[in-house]
Amino acid sequence: DGPAIQPGSRSYEAAWMRDGAMTSGALLRYGVTDVVREFLSWYAGYLMEDGRVPAIVIIGRNEVNPVKEFDSQGEFVHACWDYYRFSGDRKFLEKMWPKAERALQFLAQIRQSESDESRKTNPDQARYYGILPKCVSHEGYYPEPGNHSFWDDFWGLKGWKDALSIARVLGHTNRLNWIAREEQA
Repeated sequence: DGPAIQPGSRSYEAAWMRDGAMTSGALLRYGVTDVVREFLSWYAGYLMEDGRVPAIVIIGRNEVNPVKEFDSQGEFVHACWDYYRFSGDRKFLEKMWPKAERALQFLAQIRQSESDESRKTNPDQARYYGILPKCVSHEGYYPEPGNHSFWDDFWGLKGWKDALSIARVLGHTNRLNWIAREEQA
């Protein structure tokens, strides 16, 4: 449906960042760059002021589903990097960098909610120290606040890793230390 990459036009009238990022990876490997660029440009228009990348955009209604999922930020950054790797389109990467950086700032902010030092001394909570907060990132994670999703943590880490590559390519050396610290944390 236009620039929206969606899991199935008959099943869903929505686009997920996760499906779009992974479908984009496949399309890029087949040399289809224009569809991916259009998708990323379209989806980037839905980023929220605080940097949150919505997990789901409802097609045709110009709205996002407010569900709390935290994998989208890393998937967005990864998809931008993947697009550049296959297209060499530096101008587009530069255009996406401010949005990717805002998504990373959101990741850093929400991860801080799990970085309370008291977690380290609580045996039931120590394993959650410093990872992303609970969410409803997968079916079965309801009711809110959901569970800790290692899927979200994986994509967060992937986003930080790819952000290092983006910052290097674009010459944003002033962001390298911050990105590396957040990835390690």
